[in-house]
Amino acid sequence: MKIRLTFITISHTIHVAVLSLSVLLCLHASGAVAGEVSGLYEAEVPVRNQGDAERDRAISTALDDVLVKVSGRRDATAIQALETVLSHPIKLVQQFRYREMPVAENTRTPDNEVAGNAFTQLLVVSFDPQAVNQALYSAGMPVWGRARPATLVWLAIEDENKRYLLGGDGHPQIQQRIRDLAQQRGVPVLIPLLDLEDQSNLSFTDVWGNFQDVIERASARYQAEAILVGRLFHHTDGTWQARWTLYMKDDRQYWEMNADQLDNVLGSGIEGSTDILSAKFSKIITTAGSGTILISITDVDTVEDYARTIKYLRSLDTVTKLQIEEVSTSSLVVSLGIRSDPTELVQSIRFGSTLAPLPPPVTDDSGSVAGDAGTLASARTMYYRLLQ
Repeated sequence: MKIRLTFITISHTIHVAVLSLSVLLCLHASGAVAGEVSGLYEAEVPVRNQGDAERDRAISTALDDVLVKVSGRRDATAIQALETVLSHPIKLVQQFRYREMPVAENTRTPDNEVAGNAFTQLLVVSFDPQAVNQALYSAGMPVWGRARPATLVWLAIEDENKRYLLGGDGHPQIQQRIRDLAQQRGVPVLIPLLDLEDQSNLSFTDVWGNFQDVIERASARYQAEAILVGRLFHHTDGTWQARWTLYMKDDRQYWEMNADQLDNVLGSGIEGSTDILSAKFSKIITTAGSGTILISITDVDTVEDYARTIKYLRSLDTVTKLQIEEVSTSSLVVSLGIRSDPTELVQSIRFGSTLAPLPPPVTDDSGSVAGDAGTLASARTMYYRLLQ
């Protein structure tokens, strides 16, 4: 049950003190921030045993995986400026633990079987987000925030004279592989429901033919930032051919892939689309645009709302400092210290599902307004409402 905030005769200072105390209690019970990618700074690596050498190897591999996810670049581990960090990965580790590998995931090769030394455990490694980000900043590398554009995947497959669209309850192994590949790059993907509405909006032929208008109309219900359309064909010689298209508003990108394994062509779709998205949305952080801005947020009606809002703002990668400036019965104004251009903050919030932009209020007698919804006003203020 939500507790409504009521302020009648309490001073501003007491408002903040009471709310701050309540927030400490609420944050422990609240879950992950909606609309954000989780696990960017964590990786799981198969290990043969819990020995020091095997642990160090796994931690090094885990850091490679994390640097790729956080930077958005597949070549992150080849950057010379990161050589010192890569040679001492333990310095960035926050914690690690072992867990048993599910039987289905056990990696056994003939060599492992002979040696009796199969991968049967996973080392789960969590790295310090600030340390990882700082390493990337120092190397002049981009940092891709937790709020990332969701990609809807339409996939038409022809295999052994069978033609089908991927989605719904069909072909769960392929669906899971797509999700696994996306998780490795830290991107959220959506797979169509293929319910009656989808089936009435488009057909296998529409996706196979890559009819953009039909696909975009059918995709509108999913509210994804990008649409990945794939056409996969299994040749009689056993090879696979894939043609991919990524749609983003007025932009579209094409590429193809031929491979012996289905896994490889699926990977080409996720890797290719992620490369495009990261190049567009991951940024090299500089201090040129750093400073302080105000953000005014309405519909903050309860203690839980307040806690969720503050936790969300603190989680944004570009935010370095947060200070409460004003609190009322249903809104608050927060001062944010940012390490980059304010447009980066606007972008991060847009990809999330916690705040929605509002138009700035009229600022003078002429009726002019401070700016468009979700953009900076003349006084470096942004206006949002909290989504429930």
